[in-house]
Amino acid sequence: MRVVSDGLWVSREKLCFIVDATTAPVASIAPISSWIGFEVGLIQGEIDKLLAAGEDLEAEGVEINAYLVFLKTIGSRFYPILMLIFMLILIVSRREFGTMLVAERRAQDQRKLVNDTAKLKDESNDDALTPEKGTPLLWFNGVIPVTMVVTLVLLAIMLTGWQETKNSGQGMSVDNIFGNGDSYSSLMYGSFFTTIFSWFMYRFQYVDGDRVVHPFAYWFRGKHAPGHPLVTMAQNVETFIEGVKLIFAPVLVLILAWAIGAAITESGADIFFASALGENVNPQALPVLTFIIAAIISFCTGTSWGTMSILFPLIVPTAWYSSRDADIFYLTISAILAGAVFGDHCTPISDTTILSAIATRCDVVDHTVTQLWYALPVGLVSIFIGYIPVGFDGYTSGIAILLGTVALSLLIIFLGVRVDHPTRKLDLITRAIQFISSKLSRGTEDEEEALEKPVNYYEYDAEYDRTFVDILRPTFWKKSTWKGCCSKSKDVPSEGEPKETQPTRAMANQEEELVET
Repeated sequence: MRVVSDGLWVSREKLCFIVDATTAPVASIAPISSWIGFEVGLIQGEIDKLLAAGEDLEAEGVEINAYLVFLKTIGSRFYPILMLIFMLILIVSRREFGTMLVAERRAQDQRKLVNDTAKLKDESNDDALTPEKGTPLLWFNGVIPVTMVVTLVLLAIMLTGWQETKNSGQGMSVDNIFGNGDSYSSLMYGSFFTTIFSWFMYRFQYVDGDRVVHPFAYWFRGKHAPGHPLVTMAQNVETFIEGVKLIFAPVLVLILAWAIGAAITESGADIFFASALGENVNPQALPVLTFIIAAIISFCTGTSWGTMSILFPLIVPTAWYSSRDADIFYLTISAILAGAVFGDHCTPISDTTILSAIATRCDVVDHTVTQLWYALPVGLVSIFIGYIPVGFDGYTSGIAILLGTVALSLLIIFLGVRVDHPTRKLDLITRAIQFISSKLSRGTEDEEEALEKPVNYYEYDAEYDRTFVDILRPTFWKKSTWKGCCSKSKDVPSEGEPKETQPTRAMANQEEELVET
């Protein structure tokens, strides 16, 4: 994707935001992901503790199967869901605000994908995972392994769930089968067998020049296959080891977080926390407080999984003993999982933040600063339109998602500005930032004039400004603006009308520079 976005002059900050905003939010709510085994394990651990303490959860309407509890919390994961919606609205509307607008204008007008002061992280691991020059890039070499791992994980969950449902004497239903499935083992088996299959699939593809040869057609005829293997077994193992290196640090942090969680439980801090909060805090306010606490801890520690490991032993028993309400119980679990992702998006020390910056060749600080202006509004909407009213029984989670979408849409429309605005108008946030920066700047006017101004490829075009369509302009609401927009006939310019408009010239300049590069 980096090659495609660079060709379209999309700033690395925007690309990094898209990558970061579609990793943790998607993984945290996906029914099948590497996160689900961890999250379900935490949920099941707290349910088992409550059952061991003599709590009759089923009588109160609470599921005792962790996977079913996980599914019930997806609808109230306001931050991950609204972040995905927010990102989609930004892309469709082509509007930006804050430091992201500055980055996009820099890429479009100055042909600079990264800031001049950008400091890129070490890319040695990323280069080690990059195919060698001249290696054919075939779509099925990526699609087949991904399809296989998803299929095997689903199949393993259904088989283990069917066996457990049969042994326990429960009815054979979809909920019971998927709820009783061993998601952790299923992920392990699916990943292991897909890895082995991929090794052999790549090994038995031969490269001869610029084409891929299947050696079995030659071997069956007793002939030697031309070329060399696409990836040798030695290269497969080396790549596997490089991948393990990338996740070693996050796993180490996770182990330490588990140790903290175990220490909390063994010391009885969870019981003390539950009794202290249960007497002094309204149970309906617990979800929003949990979301804020999870975000703060995740921001300070830089790990969403570590935040979950710390808060589950403290908050989940508190939510149950203080309310004994199934809805508050589910909403509080959702707040832990969503708040951890929110704080993870705002901090520069998160593993996902750093890895996203490395993968997209973006400066970590630039990525954090540009993404922060987008994460904060979504987080505030999640609090004031999501957890507060839903926790106090104002309306349901579905209505909260709908109202949050409307609020974010209005924010983007009235605060955001089109990147291709003909006058290069700035939003209010960017104006405020530039005004404060100018007041705090210690440089003299002579020093500012001495600075070399970057080359700007954009030229104002009055005709383009006159025909520019934007939702905040009166021309957007005129019937004549949209007349013939669905017609298949091509507009023929009248005599004397320029055939080449400003956007066309800008596109030609981009193509020329891309070819030169």
